[in-house]
Amino acid sequence: MTRYLLAAILFIGELSFSVETQQPGRHSFKLSLKEPEFLSVDIEPNGNVYNRKRTRWAILIAGSRGYENYRHQADVCHAYQILKKGGLKNENIIVFMYDDIAYNTHNPRPGIIINRPQGEDVYEGVPKDYTGRDANVNNLFAVILANKTALTGGSGKVLASGPEDHVFIFYSDHGSPGVLG
Repeated sequence: MTRYLLAAILFIGELSFSVETQQPGRHSFKLSLKEPEFLSVDIEPNGNVYNRKRTRWAILIAGSRGYENYRHQADVCHAYQILKKGGLKNENIIVFMYDDIAYNTHNPRPGIIINRPQGEDVYEGVPKDYTGRDANVNNLFAVILANKTALTGGSGKVLASGPEDHVFIFYSDHGSPGVLG
């Protein structure tokens, strides 16, 4: 009995569990392994139970360029590292950044981006889906709308989410109407 209890505790330790009430009389239980997909069990008022596989997506956007705006690209790189540690796959993370600070002549640690003093490299492994002039507002809209024909450069990766998926969009910049960076 102890062996099974320990196994159950270890298994539960790898899950996150939540109970949500989305509508009166309807409950949703979510179990999430450290993967981009998670299982949702919905119980409706009539007692019907539905299992749904859902996927988590992320779009990370650094809207500025230039070494003087280092923090925006560093924040996007840091967000990427957090999402990767949380189980998202590269295929579910889309990155927009000008990508002009890692090897900038002002960078005292060429090829490395940090997001805090004496911090670890957050640039390593970050996909470069839309960089330079390809990191623009038209490509961002095309990615969000999954409109591959509207893309002008970049990796071609778009948000291929479904109605049950969860999408996280992180934008780091000063912001300006009609401008991405």
